[in-house]
Amino acid sequence: MIFATIVFILMLAILILGHETGHFLAAKKMGIKIEEFGIGFPPRLFSFKKNETTYSINLLPLGGFVRLLGEDGQEKQGPESFASKKIYQRAIVLVAGVLMNLVLAWFFISANLMIGAPQIVGADDGIVPVQVIETVKNSPAEKIGIEPGDKILSASFDNQKIKINNPEDLTSFVLQHRGQLISLEIQKGGSTINKEVNLPESATVGSGILGVSLAKIELQRHPWYVALWKGLVITIQTAMFFTWEILKILYSALSGHNVSEYLSGPLGIAKVTFQAVQMGLGYVLQLAFLLSINLAILNILPIPALDGGRLFFLAIEKIKGSPINPKIEQKANLVGFVVLIALMILITIKDIIKF
Repeated sequence: MIFATIVFILMLAILILGHETGHFLAAKKMGIKIEEFGIGFPPRLFSFKKNETTYSINLLPLGGFVRLLGEDGQEKQGPESFASKKIYQRAIVLVAGVLMNLVLAWFFISANLMIGAPQIVGADDGIVPVQVIETVKNSPAEKIGIEPGDKILSASFDNQKIKINNPEDLTSFVLQHRGQLISLEIQKGGSTINKEVNLPESATVGSGILGVSLAKIELQRHPWYVALWKGLVITIQTAMFFTWEILKILYSALSGHNVSEYLSGPLGIAKVTFQAVQMGLGYVLQLAFLLSINLAILNILPIPALDGGRLFFLAIEKIKGSPINPKIEQKANLVGFVVLIALMILITIKDIIKF
C-alpha cells in the first residue's frame, strides 16, 4: 500500500510537472518573465528563488501553475509581459501545457510497448495463465485476498483437481460447485499459494459467484523504433476517442442526465493506481498514458480557469480587435476555479461513498 501510494503521488507529480513545464518552456521561448513555478495550489509549504523565478511546493497537490508577468492583463507595456505579446504567442504558451501532456502520453505508451504491453490473447493459448483483471468489492474472491494481477492456476474439490487453461474453465467449475467449499491454486508475484473459498448458492448482481473478471494476458514487446511509431499512432487515436467521449459526457450533463458514474476524483484514481501497481509496471504505464491524455483534453476545454478558457478569451480578443476587460476575465477565471474545486469535492465525496 505504501509503495502504491508513492507511485500514485509520483504519477500525479510527473503529469502536473510536465504540463506546467510546457507552459514554462514556451514562456521562456517567447521572452515572458516567469514570476512563479508552483506544484500544487496554495497555501505555500516552501519555496526558493532562482534568477527571476520563484519555485514553490504548495499544500493542495491537485494541480500546479506557472505565474507569468502580466498574465492578468496588467503591465502591458513591459517587454517581458504576457499581455504585451501577440495573440499567437500567448496562444502558444497556453497550448504548450496540453502538448506536453500529449508528448508525455506518447512517451508512456512507447515505453510500455518496449518493455512489454499487456495484451489479451486467445483462450486456446495453453502457455499463458489465466489472470485476474478485476475483483468485485465484498465478493468471495476479495474476502480470501484475490487481487488484480493474481493468476489462477488450478481449482479443486474433494480431491478432484482441474488445471485452469482459460477463463471458461474456472467459470464452469464454479457453477458446478455452487454452495460448496473449493480450493484455488493462486500465483501471487513469484509465489504460489492455495486458498479455500466458500461459494454462494447463487450469483449476486454485478458480482457473479466468485466475484472476479478473468483474461489471458501476455506481454508483447516491440523494438524501440516500432514502439515509437505505434505509440504515436495509439496516442493520436486515443486522444481522438477520449475527446469524443468527453464531449458526449458534457452533452449528456447539459441535457440534464446524471453523469456522475463517468467521473472520478483523486481517490478513484488512487484506487485504480493501487490495482495497476499490483498487476505490474506495464499497467502503471498504461494508466499514466491514459491520465496524461485525459489531463490534456480536459485542460483544452473552453472552461474559465483552464487553458482552454483562456484560449477562448484570446479568440474573443482576436474577433473584437481589442482585449477583454481584465477584471471580467479575472472574475470569470475565479468563478471557474471555484466551480472546479467544488466539483472536485463532490466527486471525492462520491468516491469515498463508493469505497
